[in-house]
Amino acid sequence: GRTTRCLDLPLQHVPGLILVHTLYPSSTKLAAHKMLVTSCCREIEIKLLRGLIAKTHTFLQRGHATQPAAGTDGTERVLTVAVVGLPNAGKSTLVNRLIGTKISGVSSKRNTTIHPQLGCFTVGSSQVLLYDTPGLVERHVQGNPLERLRSAWATAAMADQLLFIVDAERQFRLREQGVLKLAHQLATGPPDTLLKDWQQPPTSLFLNKQDKLPDNTRAIAVQQVRQQLCRITQFDQVFEGAAMLGQGVDQLKRYLVSKARKGTWLMPPGQASASTPSELAVELVREKLFRRLNQELPYTLAVATESVRQLPEGQGLSIVVSVTVKSKRVKAIVVGKGGEIIQDYVTVPTQKELSRVLQVPVQLVVTVKVADG
Repeated sequence: GRTTRCLDLPLQHVPGLILVHTLYPSSTKLAAHKMLVTSCCREIEIKLLRGLIAKTHTFLQRGHATQPAAGTDGTERVLTVAVVGLPNAGKSTLVNRLIGTKISGVSSKRNTTIHPQLGCFTVGSSQVLLYDTPGLVERHVQGNPLERLRSAWATAAMADQLLFIVDAERQFRLREQGVLKLAHQLATGPPDTLLKDWQQPPTSLFLNKQDKLPDNTRAIAVQQVRQQLCRITQFDQVFEGAAMLGQGVDQLKRYLVSKARKGTWLMPPGQASASTPSELAVELVREKLFRRLNQELPYTLAVATESVRQLPEGQGLSIVVSVTVKSKRVKAIVVGKGGEIIQDYVTVPTQKELSRVLQVPVQLVVTVKVADG
């Protein structure tokens, strides 16, 4: 077949660009099906990226050797959705609920999502791919906050649909200006320093955590928050619920499936996430640390996978994860008395969760070390 050159720029000069391609069985032509920017876009404008979308051969970064089977009616449909919202609005919980398994860490602390996690669910002939964007904040985050903001906005810009999730209880009680600002930016676009040439994709609103509102004021409170946000930007659909309890999730799921458009599935129908065991282990260890440790301590920790090894005779996987801290004092806090925290509250529950999600036995070791210097 003939190769269509989609990018006259070396990929090493495009940090964080993920190209998701699709193989059309009836054609040998190569062209790009979809692009999602998941990191800093200093040199590339969304206008350029939109112009580069064309039909193409699939080359998933993790690669699937075979094509997934077609849907029940023989026509495959695909929808990409970027879930956006303020930190701790419940984005990770909602994504995990929609998919039916955990692909992103959940914690009561803010900014626990570091990278967008691709997950998907398949219903009949339709496949919906979800991107759980990092918290849209400007300070007090791990790593480079400006890069994380650009990553989140670029991911949102390239999705077929946006799903804006808001903590309805907190918004009713505090009328958070950050929520109102984000709603305005969805309509008009973020500052040019983050993203240029913003064009808002079709957007839905999910008013989350309504279960935390008193029964006698719930309906009025949700209605007020709804009106407050709908005055600022247009929503194609508004959903009300509680992701933690699964309320409103089924209605949202049916809606997303109905919006899928003709295209080729990007993942096998039984696969919920593109995350590797290494990435999932890091995400879950970070989650447990955030849940257990107080104040700002978790933000000073660096979590990384040291090794992932296939065990012989079908015994599963051996995964070693390291937690790097800044001092011996911090190490003592993380390890806990007699290793209680790192073993009982981090390693054991993470190992069980990995075994359940990966559907193979997992032997997990989590080590704690002090950074050099």
